[in-house]
Amino acid sequence: MANLGQGSERATGFLRTTADIKHSIEWHAKFGFPLPIVAGHPDKPIFTRRHLEVALEEFKKIPSRGGTWKYQVLDMNGSMANCSIKLAPLKKRERKSRNNREVTFISKPHVDYRPWVHVSKKYLELFDDKNNKTPIVFSKRPRVVDEECNCGWLSDTIQEASEAWEDLPYHNALVSYLLEHSDEMEQVDQIICFGHGPLCEFRSQVQHLAASTIRRVLLAKHKMSSTGFEKEIKIYAQDPAYCNNCKTLLKKQYNIEVLDDHDGFLQLNKNSFVVSIAPDVPVRQIAVDMTFDEGGPAGMLCTKIRDESKEEVTMLDFADPWSPRLEAYKKKCIVGNMNHVNSDADGSYYFGSTELYFKKRTTSSPSTGTGSSIENIAQLNLSAN
Repeated sequence: MANLGQGSERATGFLRTTADIKHSIEWHAKFGFPLPIVAGHPDKPIFTRRHLEVALEEFKKIPSRGGTWKYQVLDMNGSMANCSIKLAPLKKRERKSRNNREVTFISKPHVDYRPWVHVSKKYLELFDDKNNKTPIVFSKRPRVVDEECNCGWLSDTIQEASEAWEDLPYHNALVSYLLEHSDEMEQVDQIICFGHGPLCEFRSQVQHLAASTIRRVLLAKHKMSSTGFEKEIKIYAQDPAYCNNCKTLLKKQYNIEVLDDHDGFLQLNKNSFVVSIAPDVPVRQIAVDMTFDEGGPAGMLCTKIRDESKEEVTMLDFADPWSPRLEAYKKKCIVGNMNHVNSDADGSYYFGSTELYFKKRTTSSPSTGTGSSIENIAQLNLSAN
């Protein structure tokens, strides 16, 4: 689930003509992307733990190659649906990424997610909806295969990257919001990162450091509380683009445990803090849906949840779109707008148009008494992982 980088920028526009929509549908078909879901009950979760468990179990049966494979997954209503996928020979293509890094893309079947998108009634007829009510399917859209990226040299520069991150106004804004509002949010037991990408990209390093900062501030607040409460907060990360070196460095240098693909979603609960910036699957929808019965995750640092209900059509090629469930979750939260530090020098290149969401506690908790001033940072032990 490698970070696309441009995701948050693409989210600012919308498809406005029939030609735009047809072009987007053709683009999905050409590159193997499953079309989004455009019908159903948007106020109800479509990504449940059961949906994912059934899909993963069914995927174990898929042969390596040959012909058309028929399989069954759950539809939006929880009923079994018949689907199929052509098992064509593997296709590989290479291109140069940032820093002139060679990246190999491979097209082979994998478990994929259809986001729900808002489409007004006058455009629904453009979609073939017969097989478009299954939120988790198998697809062959190209994915990065990078067994060994160029992150091996990073162990000597982790401290340099950390200092650069802490100098960003985005870092200071993040810490300030955490100091001010963490007492009001649900308890956080774990932080889960989705789609940050391989560590050879500096943007990826900064996003992982943001997750580490969230943990350090929350742990320090706990230690300074009147209760003396101390609890470990683990950080997990899910991204199939991590190479073996990335996994080692994340554990050794960041104290972040890498989970197998999809396991991060199964790990979600009401005490999870989600960090995901412009992923290429609908992480925000999945996170809120997986924890729907618990009111959503404890917090999120993600692309801004912008109400798109009055738009004709949400951009279909934006992988992590808005939904009414996201809007309902936002109303339960204290919102920290990070756009006031939105310039290249301040961190927007690494985070785009983002907001912080702190789900309000349902029960009260004692105050730590640390205050909300940025000067309080010096009182906290922010140097330890």
